[in-house]
This record gives sequence, structure tokens and C-alpha cells, in this order.
Amino acid sequence: MALLRHDAFVYDSDTDFVDRMAPFLRAGLDDGESAVAVTTPANCALLREALGPAGERVSFVDRDRWYDRPAKVIAGYDKTLRDSLRAGAPAVRVVGEVQFGATPREWAEWTAYEAIINRAFANRPAWIVCPYDARVLPDKILEGATRTHPHVLTDAWHESSHYGEPADVVRALTPPPEPLEELRPVGVGEDAQAFRPRLSREMTAAGCSDVEIELMLLAAGEVLTNALEHSTGTPRLRVGCVGDRFVCEISDDGPGLDDPLAGYLPPSADGRGGAGLWVARQLTSRLELIPRTDGLTVRLWS
Repeated sequence: MALLRHDAFVYDSDTDFVDRMAPFLRAGLDDGESAVAVTTPANCALLREALGPAGERVSFVDRDRWYDRPAKVIAGYDKTLRDSLRAGAPAVRVVGEVQFGATPREWAEWTAYEAIINRAFANRPAWIVCPYDARVLPDKILEGATRTHPHVLTDAWHESSHYGEPADVVRALTPPPEPLEELRPVGVGEDAQAFRPRLSREMTAAGCSDVEIELMLLAAGEVLTNALEHSTGTPRLRVGCVGDRFVCEISDDGPGLDDPLAGYLPPSADGRGGAGLWVARQLTSRLELIPRTDGLTVRLWS
């Protein structure tokens, strides 16, 4: 198999789903590839029945448990692909039916995730087909499928004339940052080591749990290290509670960063760069990159 192929499959019946996805997985198994099906429990059952004994070689995953946060899901797929290739599989086939959530904000977030996949796994020997159930999904989501997948399967495979570059799609779908009046400035200290107890005290006073504090300390430490490396001045820190979340905002006067995919792409195997934001995205519920004319602000949500 060539490197990544990432397609959308729009279906409108159980029969249509099985008639397309079971042969897709079976063909991969026949070629010695690994096969993964992340979909609804009902669709998992349909595929198991259609594949018969071959289904024992497919890893079935409940999509409602898998699709938690985009950064976490990308890391999960990254591990799955790496493990399969290390085990000797020449390639991996994935049926990945995204759980898009119930609100327009969630729809945009997961549509952006679909765009990111094209860059995150561009150099992996994998064929990912993302089913879209036309019976239940809003038109907005179905339209998004044509922007985030180079090919779409309906009655036949065809190229998507609406496909967009991942960075452009993600940038268009990312809401502008809200001004958070709840945040207040706090001194960073002399270095990353002095920063930790200050942030810990702020989170303790805000009633955060020990787990929340530890995760935020790790995430913010990665961001602050980047800021200290790329900034000529002292980074600025703002903290506070917004609703039921603790927010830590770190700003620097460095060269800035205007890549909406930063921190979503798995770090390179040689370990050269890109790991700090990747780690921070894994440890927080949300990470916002806010480019400024005089630097960059990174906003972390517990």
C-alpha cells in the first residue's frame, strides 16, 4: 500500500454500511494488513457477523468511548499504527466513524480533526475510511466530509472537488479566542522551576484536584520552556477559573507561531522538536494558540 489514504463513506442504510465496509476490511486482512473498526456497537456487531471467522482478526472499538478529544484520539491512532507496523503488518486499514457530538462547536472541532488526520499520518501506510451516516448526521457535517477527505464513497469512489488544505480548513473552523476577564496576571518567576510552585498554589486556592494540578503543571511547564527558549523577555502569566475550568495563559514576545496544526502532529521519531505542544495538548482539555503581532499566547484549560 502507498502512504496514507483517507476517505469518507456516506451511507444511508445498515445494508449499505456492511456491503462496503466488510469487503474493505476483508481485503486488508487477505493482504496481511492489520484491521481496526471504530464505530457504533451496532455497526461492530454487523461487521462481526458479515466477516465471520475473519472478524476475529479485527480490533473492534466502541466509537463513543474512543472519540473523546481530538488530540487524544490522534495519539491513540498514532500508537495503533506504530504498534501494528512494529508487529510486522505491511499496512493498516481503519474504519473510523467519528462521534461528532451534539453542538455546532463540537461539529466544527471534529471536522477540524478530520482535516488534521491528513497531515498527522501523511507518511504512514494506512487506509482510513470514515463512515458518515446520512440518516442521522446534519447536512453541515456531511458537507464537512467533502472538505476533509480527498475521496468520497457514495455509489462509487470519486474525488472531492471541495477538498481543502488541512491548515486552511482548521483555521477556518477554529473560533476566535474570547477575552477572558476572569484571568489575572501572576509573576512567572526566574525560571520554569520557580514557576511550578506559584502555579500550584494558584490551582490549590481555586479548588483544583491533585490530578488537575499535576497535569496542568506538566503541560504549562512544556509551554513555558518553549516560551523561555524562543523569547528574549520574560514570559507573562495569567490564571483564573472560567466556569468549572482552570485556565493558564502564557504569553511571550518571541517570533510567534501561526500554524493551527501545531501540537496535533505526532512528534518525529528522531525526537527533533514538536513534542512540547503535543504533550501539552494531551494533558489538557483544550489548548488555544493565539498569535499576536508581538509574539504568541498559549491558553491551557484544565
